[in-house]
Amino acid sequence: MRTHSNEEGTSAGGVLRAFEDRPAQRSASGALARRVLSHVLTALHFAVISVFVVGWALPWRAALVTVVVLAVVVQGGWWACNDRCWLTMVDEWLCGPAAATEAPVPDGPPNFLLRTATRLFGRPVSRAAVDWVARGVLWTAFAIAAGRLALER
Repeated sequence: MRTHSNEEGTSAGGVLRAFEDRPAQRSASGALARRVLSHVLTALHFAVISVFVVGWALPWRAALVTVVVLAVVVQGGWWACNDRCWLTMVDEWLCGPAAATEAPVPDGPPNFLLRTATRLFGRPVSRAAVDWVARGVLWTAFAIAAGRLALER
């Protein structure tokens, strides 16, 4: 049985050539896939934020451990990526940088939290304020969860 034929449409090579002959369809489906992945990353951002906002208050030990571990992972990612979230970097890689219609941010490219806060308040929000609140929520959740874990023993 031949699995790698060079005849059009009878093998993997023929299928690949069929896609190469239709670049408009390939780019449209690729754009759709990138957009779907972008929405998945947005949901993942909200899930991570939710862990810090409510995870410390949950009664389960696993939730407290998740907050403690995730806080270290998130802060480590910020340090490793020059104060940028790797989820934001992946999103920009998939969909390109933030839309040109967004107002430029004087102290660096916009990140997920900055864009979300700007949409939420309907006006530009300073990066310093967003960074301060993000780190405050992260480390407060970490401290409460770690304290609860320590008192649990």
